[in-house]
Amino acid sequence: MSSKERAVYSTLGIGGLLFLCFLGGRQLKQPASIVIEQPVPQAMNAIETSTNSTPVKNSTRVLIHVVGEVNNPGVLTLNSDSRVQDAIQLAGGAKPNADLGELNLAAKLIDGTQLVVPAKGAKPETPEVPASSYVAISSASSPYARSPKTKPSSKLPSLGSISLNTASKSELDRLPGVGPSTAQKILDYRHQTGGFSSINELLQVKGIGSKKLAAMRKFLRL
Repeated sequence: MSSKERAVYSTLGIGGLLFLCFLGGRQLKQPASIVIEQPVPQAMNAIETSTNSTPVKNSTRVLIHVVGEVNNPGVLTLNSDSRVQDAIQLAGGAKPNADLGELNLAAKLIDGTQLVVPAKGAKPETPEVPASSYVAISSASSPYARSPKTKPSSKLPSLGSISLNTASKSELDRLPGVGPSTAQKILDYRHQTGGFSSINELLQVKGIGSKKLAAMRKFLRL
């Protein structure tokens, strides 16, 4: 190889080397591209609350002790706007011999009281305890009891004027403590037995107790 050829190859080699250095320098000057990954949105189980909503309060409740002529007596919880008839229905309904006429079925229930459903012909007894120690423990003292009707003295019969064996229903109805229902029971008993043999025999009539008989006795005769 001649010296001229060596000079040409040398020049080409140096030029190629310089070209490669030039390209490498450009690559070093360019900043590496930065890839920014966007966060993947994640599903959130959030409970939506409304700023305008208000907490719902439980309606006021009352506890009533239902006893007497009902199918399922016991302590019941009802809404404060419930009535006596609602308590009776919740207690399984009244028994066939219940005297609902003695109760005010429309009366509102009072928390902590006892509702007594009486039997037909039953005479309510007031317990001999201080009034402050009980609340409505008999139908007579119950806030749900029907207002008792008292007979004016002008309608009472004369002493010894009512014959148990001949008096009509209207005459018997004039006796103290006797209403149409009890008067009819006296007539029914008289018809079944053929008549009264004594005034004390009235105790055999359902709904007549010793106290009621004592109040009636002075107006009666056989």
